[in-house]
Amino acid sequence: MRNYKKTIIGSAILLVLLLASLLYTKFAPLDFNQLTLITDSKGKVIGRAPFPPSKHFWIGTDRNGKDILLLLLYGAKFTLITASGVALLRVLFGGVFGIFLSLWAPFLKKYFSDFFLIFRYIPSVLIGIILMLPIVGGFTDVAISSIVTYQIIILVFIGFPSVTIFTADLMDELLRTTFVKSSLLMGASKLHIVRKQLMPYIRSYGILFFVQQILAPYRLLCI
Repeated sequence: MRNYKKTIIGSAILLVLLLASLLYTKFAPLDFNQLTLITDSKGKVIGRAPFPPSKHFWIGTDRNGKDILLLLLYGAKFTLITASGVALLRVLFGGVFGIFLSLWAPFLKKYFSDFFLIFRYIPSVLIGIILMLPIVGGFTDVAISSIVTYQIIILVFIGFPSVTIFTADLMDELLRTTFVKSSLLMGASKLHIVRKQLMPYIRSYGILFFVQQILAPYRLLCI
């Protein structure tokens, strides 16, 4: 666990932020400390929203006078839950397909890598922005659930190739170990090797990769 201190600390921070956001509606003001006008003792308006950062509004307010810090805290749960869901789908789909490529279809790995070669040279954030351009703007006849579903599909898609290739490379490395080669020579099936010998490695790397993947969709969701 000492080798994963940064991962543990980062995960703990995200968990605390998620809990704080979930508890917001119970303990924090529902109006986000809204303040649109500031008047002096004579009733004269001396300030109008948006307000700059101050001791009352640490990072300022929006044009409606709502505290931006509280708005961010309130909305953090939606971003974190979505990012976690996207990361989980990436790791599940990419991991399963990567294992399949390495053990049952190694001849397809080269074609898969070449097909998604563009993802190595173009930032995934840029690809995500381009693919989301069709849903940018206001929609009156499209359900919000359809828009969110489309965004989640795109976020999973742009991370799928990297997870698949990483998993396939990891499986290729594990298949070259002595204990796995011995099992294959003794007649063990590939499914048995995955379940009994490789699963501890898959779980360990899967948890770390899951935490890493949370940050990728989180960056895109914050744009």
